[in-house]
Amino acid sequence: MVTWIGLDISKDTIDVGFFQDDIPTHFKIKNSLKGFQNLVKNCPPDSKFVMEATGVYYLKCARYLDSLGVFVSVENPLKIKRFSEMSLRRTKTDKKDALLIARYAENSRPHCWRQPSEEQLKSQEIQSVIQQYTSIILRMKNEIHAFSNSGLDNKLIIKSLTKTIAEVTKSKVKLEKELYRLIQASFPEELRLITSIPAIGINTACLIIGKIGDGSSFERSGQLASYFGI
Repeated sequence: MVTWIGLDISKDTIDVGFFQDDIPTHFKIKNSLKGFQNLVKNCPPDSKFVMEATGVYYLKCARYLDSLGVFVSVENPLKIKRFSEMSLRRTKTDKKDALLIARYAENSRPHCWRQPSEEQLKSQEIQSVIQQYTSIILRMKNEIHAFSNSGLDNKLIIKSLTKTIAEVTKSKVKLEKELYRLIQASFPEELRLITSIPAIGINTACLIIGKIGDGSSFERSGQLASYFGI
């Protein structure tokens, strides 16, 4: 009988949760090679491991498990969040998150993860920084609007924010160009096909390809839709 292992991963630690005969088990390991070894050692031999695709901290663990030939699934956090809402789970702790991921896996039977290419991983890292820059620019524009309507003399603050926005925008544009160059060099056919779809531009196409690569890890269209939480 398969045991689904939920992994809630942070920068330094991993919370591990699973159920056997509906009895919960939880323990914590380091997010390190020694921790991964302890993970495999302390889980049932029929285990299948499931984690969320959050940041980059999951990658080392996912790669290690994949190198052993064991089943590992990396899921969109939105899917697990929706499962939590459907299950009426409101409290949030690392222990409960790990057990929630295990319950989610028991119910949904997620598909096996395939390790992305180096080009895809690099594009994901670039996308992550682009998204951070986008959030910074939006936040600063909102701050400029607020300071402009405060009734006070905030010219110096507004000038500083405007200058910072220009600098961040310049860096964002450079990364977008690098992302396009990387995608064009590594996935030219996928880029051509996706941009042939009406209303999908270069930036959106690069975002999609950065997430799924050539799409070979998805056997059916339903798996792809599910990965994006649709």
